[in-house]
Amino acid sequence: MAREGKEINLILGKNIQLLGFGVLEPSEIAIVQGLLQTYVKKIETKTDYNLLKMKLKMHQHNTRFIHEIESQLIVHPGKSFVTNVSDKNIYKAIATLMKKLLSEIDHYKRRDVRQRPIKKFSR
Repeated sequence: MAREGKEINLILGKNIQLLGFGVLEPSEIAIVQGLLQTYVKKIETKTDYNLLKMKLKMHQHNTRFIHEIESQLIVHPGKSFVTNVSDKNIYKAIATLMKKLLSEIDHYKRRDVRQRPIKKFSR
């Protein structure tokens, strides 16, 4: 894996922004894009979102790299979901991160106060 070079921003479509992923090799970026497309389709079935930002930080421990990924999914102004994951395997980290986002979306939909009627208490 290539670990040297300047960081560049990759923009996938109009709704996905990848920061710091420029240090990866082109073959790794292609796999990451395929993985993201799979999970973005699942997110789109659950909710409409405005922007998905992902930031990659890599830390070297001895001969291995730890991939720390932070993500922010902006659903609408005022509501966003933030998650972060660290793992040795970048693909596993992305999959775990996207699964966390999906579970947060499900939780928000179940617990959203605006979707439930207000209960009136009788005295």
